[in-house]
Amino acid sequence: MDRYVGVLGAAVAALLVAGCGASAAPTAEGSPVVSSTSAPDESTSTGQPSADVALMEVSPEVAAAGSRVKLYYPAETMRGVAFYLDERAEGAWEREFTLVAAIGLGEPTWAPIDEEIAVDDIGIGGPGPDEVALPPELSAGSYRICTANAVDEFCAAFDVA
Repeated sequence: MDRYVGVLGAAVAALLVAGCGASAAPTAEGSPVVSSTSAPDESTSTGQPSADVALMEVSPEVAAAGSRVKLYYPAETMRGVAFYLDERAEGAWEREFTLVAAIGLGEPTWAPIDEEIAVDDIGIGGPGPDEVALPPELSAGSYRICTANAVDEFCAAFDVA
C-alpha cells in the first residue's frame, strides 16, 4: 500500500476512529515484530488505549545509537512526521529528543527536546514504514518512540544496545 500525504483534520481523524484490521510489520528477515504498546503508560499519557491492536511497531527491536529504525502501523493509523524519543530511567519515561521522519527525498533528523525543530504539518496514513534516525549519543537501555503530532499519542518500545 502506498503512503499518502494530506492535511490532517478532524474529518480524517473521525474516519480513523472507525477502526482498521491489524497485521504484523515485517523485519528485514520477513518475520513479524511485536514490540509495541497500544498507548503510552498513564505517567505521560495524553491518548486513550486502543483495544488489543498495536498502533505502532519499531523495527528492529534492538537498535544501535546513531542508526535508523522503521516505524510500522498495523492499523494504518494517521500520524504526522514528528515523534518523541523517551528513555526509561528509574522506572519512569523521560522525554529526551524530538525525531522527524524522512519525507520525500529528505533525510530524517532529530533535536534535543529543549531545542526547537521545524516540522512539516502534514498527515500520513497507511502501514508505513516511516524512518527515523536515532541520536548517536544514546546510552544502552530501554526507549520508546511516541507520536508528537497525531490526534492521539501512541508509543512503541525498543532497546538500544
